[in-house]
Amino acid sequence: MAAQGYVLHAVIHEPLGWEPFGEFIGGTDFVYLDAEKRFYGPTLRKGGKTGLLAPSVVSKFMTAKKTAPGNFEGDGWTFGAVFAISPQEVVYEHREKSFGDAVDTADLMKALEANKL
Repeated sequence: MAAQGYVLHAVIHEPLGWEPFGEFIGGTDFVYLDAEKRFYGPTLRKGGKTGLLAPSVVSKFMTAKKTAPGNFEGDGWTFGAVFAISPQEVVYEHREKSFGDAVDTADLMKALEANKL
């Protein structure tokens, strides 16, 4: 995304592992700590222990452990999200619904291009 000229920002809920993640998105100046988890909405979305047993989740975890940068420490229960925000509105939103539910980057890029962000 940074290669296409987009500036990425991250809101995290714990400081553990933030520096490598900041470097991954283009700079640690774009990582914001929300220890109170206010950005995560009025209802904090978390996964349960039974969700970890789903075959698709186990497969995603094994793949990520081999290929994803960073670590697997900290609170892995809180679901994340991806937003594309124009000066006027949210033009794309993806909220993780299960463990490892990744954003569809093709859909994200379509929304960015359609809104000339």
